[in-house]
Amino acid sequence: MTEADIELLEIFKTSVLQGYTIIHHNNTVFFEILEEKFPIGFNRIDWNKHKEYFSESLGNTKNQTEKEEHIKFFLNKITVFFPELKQEKVTVFGDNSIDLAYEMNFEVFVKYAHFFFKLPQHTYVLFTESMKCLNYTFEDVIYFG
Repeated sequence: MTEADIELLEIFKTSVLQGYTIIHHNNTVFFEILEEKFPIGFNRIDWNKHKEYFSESLGNTKNQTEKEEHIKFFLNKITVFFPELKQEKVTVFGDNSIDLAYEMNFEVFVKYAHFFFKLPQHTYVLFTESMKCLNYTFEDVIYFG
């Protein structure tokens, strides 16, 4: 377990106790699912080989507050075009800063997305039923496809 996981567990403590968030201690299975469903290149999804619905570079945002606003807008756009995803379960995992995987409804994730996306890693938000993926890269680019 990483330092970031310890911080996230503290943030999600109440949500875990109330059953809104499930912690998976092995994220390997989620990487295996990701590799089955999406083309992987350079240790992440190769979005040139898989059609994304939306993408946006946040590398030019001036500060963390502006970046968080862009993220909220991006996540809202997903629910406008795909309202059925609001209640779908997602599993959040990363390839560097976190070792655990966090399962919750997308609606819950939206409230906490900025905690995951500020970590220096490729972060994946895998939609369990529809097999869509939200990917926030180390380079501050966000994809949904």
